[in-house]
Amino acid sequence: MRDRLETGCPMAASASEVARQGCAVSASFAHAFEEMVTLLERSLEDGILACQRRRLAVVAVDAEIGAIAVSRAGRKDRYGASR
Repeated sequence: MRDRLETGCPMAASASEVARQGCAVSASFAHAFEEMVTLLERSLEDGILACQRRRLAVVAVDAEIGAIAVSRAGRKDRYGASR
């Protein structure tokens, strides 16, 4: 995922540029983010309070996008190249 931008996460690839784009791009990014959060939130156990599920889902999606971006920016020998 890290080294194959064509099959990787488009949110990680474009996150730093969205703010410089127009409202339509920003709205599209926000919509895709919300879809990812909602999908993850629904997959979490019912025993977790709804507000906690939401927070966990947001943090997990944030972390995923950030981890991919940091990995792409870092040295391949340190973070490992994807195969």
